[in-house]
Amino acid sequence: MENVELYQKMHEMATIDSLTGIYNRLYFQERLREEIANAKRENYDLSLAIMDIDYFKRFNDTFGHLFGDKVLKHIANLIKKSLRSGDIIARYGGEEFVILLPRTSIKEAYDKVERLRNIISKTSIKDELVEASVTVSFGVSSYPEFSNTESELLKTADNALYEAKESGRNCVRIPC
Repeated sequence: MENVELYQKMHEMATIDSLTGIYNRLYFQERLREEIANAKRENYDLSLAIMDIDYFKRFNDTFGHLFGDKVLKHIANLIKKSLRSGDIIARYGGEEFVILLPRTSIKEAYDKVERLRNIISKTSIKDELVEASVTVSFGVSSYPEFSNTESELLKTADNALYEAKESGRNCVRIPC
């Protein structure tokens, strides 16, 4: 019994981001590889969204890193609660998150992340002394419409994210 518990704990430590409680980048990469293979084999759409918290550095610089951590946890939890059971959210980098949406077209993915963006923009994050609002930018792409491989899917979503940032932030963009 102890071995089972130890194995479960080790697996969790290897796949879960300790700050946010969502999957980490390593686990996400494995699942992306599996989902692309499944989407090709079963002929279904697979969408991916990359999200960045707008001006995140300002939270850390203005209110401190503990408040920045609170922002990350809050956003991760908000998104996690809004996803379907088969969707996957992971922390991709510092303030970047990725969402994998199996069996989801680009239009459905756009609509879903636009709803998330809107919910987040209306949210206020508070602690004892500080209250702040947060906005996010999303880049969304889809297999097979904009990509044929996992690296192309990531690249096209990432390029769309950069377009969202360059066009004023707090928006969702798809590849052109």
